[in-house]
Amino acid sequence: MTKPKILIADPQYDHIQLVPDSLWQELDQKFEVIRNPHRATLSKSQLQELIKDCVGTVAGIEPYDREVLEMSSNLRLISRTGAGLDSIDLAETKQRGISVMDCGAIVTQPVAELTVGLIINLIRHINEQNNFLHDGKWQQIHGSLLSDKTVGIIGLGRIGKLVAKLLQPFGCKIIGCDILPDSEWLATNNVELVNYEQLYSRSDIVTVHVNLTQDNFHLINQSAFTQMKKGVYFLNLSRGPVVDEGALIKLLRAGHFSGVALDVFEHEPYQGELSTFNNVILTPHIGASTTESRKQMEIGALQNLLSFFENEKIKYLVFF
Repeated sequence: MTKPKILIADPQYDHIQLVPDSLWQELDQKFEVIRNPHRATLSKSQLQELIKDCVGTVAGIEPYDREVLEMSSNLRLISRTGAGLDSIDLAETKQRGISVMDCGAIVTQPVAELTVGLIINLIRHINEQNNFLHDGKWQQIHGSLLSDKTVGIIGLGRIGKLVAKLLQPFGCKIIGCDILPDSEWLATNNVELVNYEQLYSRSDIVTVHVNLTQDNFHLINQSAFTQMKKGVYFLNLSRGPVVDEGALIKLLRAGHFSGVALDVFEHEPYQGELSTFNNVILTPHIGASTTESRKQMEIGALQNLLSFFENEKIKYLVFF
């Protein structure tokens, strides 16, 4: 019997060997495994060519839109190695009966830790002073304490909640906003729920942790930035298009921010004017990029796929 095909679309599987051989062997026994030959994020046309006969795909951030899914009449599962699903047309997958799974819980800890690290970097001006010394200058900048700072968290899901928890021992006042607030968690963790306007006007530090949806495109725009305190520190570790980069640059030129940290961008890889500001820290979408979390995600996405098709086998008695 011909084995069903699966595509390992995420190119990072070939960069570091994190998946145990036994798991690859199990996949090879049950599937014809097609690897991404380009060793980079697949374009739409590349994905269309590779996925057309596959029943499942282990996805990175390549685009699963209507045109791609139309080429995938056998597809039953998209198993994401990360958390974000904005590269997948969920309405189209639902209509076609394609299941979507992710490894969202795994990215919580690394993204939250990176957020706290960037906040400390910003308020103590670590990056700037490191650059001074590398340029041969002994030049000090007086930073600030986290203690007594008001931190506004936009998006109190898994990551936003953990950021709040990690910051509280520093003595921060935590406020936040969320479209589906967890009232019990807010009360238990001494986090004040506010609206956007209150968060912007009261926060010394604003950090964004929301999903990318149609409603959240350019959620943080010029109006939002101008409502923030002059001298605010701003961070985005969610998705690039949540922030209007043009408006951000305009306000940076005007000296509105004490510091900005971005791990995500409207267009990646990023090249642009944001890299010219000394008080802006840019990282190349590394929120979940720790060896531990990457290993968990790679194994988790493959195990999700195996479990899904084991259930399919029981249900339809057609595989393996």
